[in-house]
Amino acid sequence: MADITYVATWRGPVYVAFVIDVFARRIVGWRVWNSLKTDLVLDALEQALFTRSDTEGVTHHSDRGSQYLSIHYTERLAEAEIESSVGSVGDSYDNALAETINGLYKTEVIRKRGPWKNIGKRPGNSTRYSFNCSIRSTFQGSSRSTSSGFSAIACSV
Repeated sequence: MADITYVATWRGPVYVAFVIDVFARRIVGWRVWNSLKTDLVLDALEQALFTRSDTEGVTHHSDRGSQYLSIHYTERLAEAEIESSVGSVGDSYDNALAETINGLYKTEVIRKRGPWKNIGKRPGNSTRYSFNCSIRSTFQGSSRSTSSGFSAIACSV
């Protein structure tokens, strides 16, 4: 499952693409960039393919964003022998998990550690922020969860 979200910074929006392994219950690919070009989602997909080398029986689901329907992206899925699935028009329910991850990312990471100056820095901190994220779910034994009971995103700085 994959989706894109944006983060408002002082210099304009930056975009974050996530690839989620629903079976393993974790983020297996991500990319942060200041452009919505197909390379954003391709880089996240490449990281996911590297993280999960066995793609037998895998189905990739996303919304109907132009990046996910691009020739380069669909060709890469076909090369990896991954079946592509896209949501229906005007229906956000079939991509609800990805939307939940986007919301948790913004709640648990962005709002708690912002405001963000640009893609790699926040005010008063000259070190680059590490987007080394993983999903910790209540069903994985995590003691930390959101008020909704779903999962929390833990990132290291």
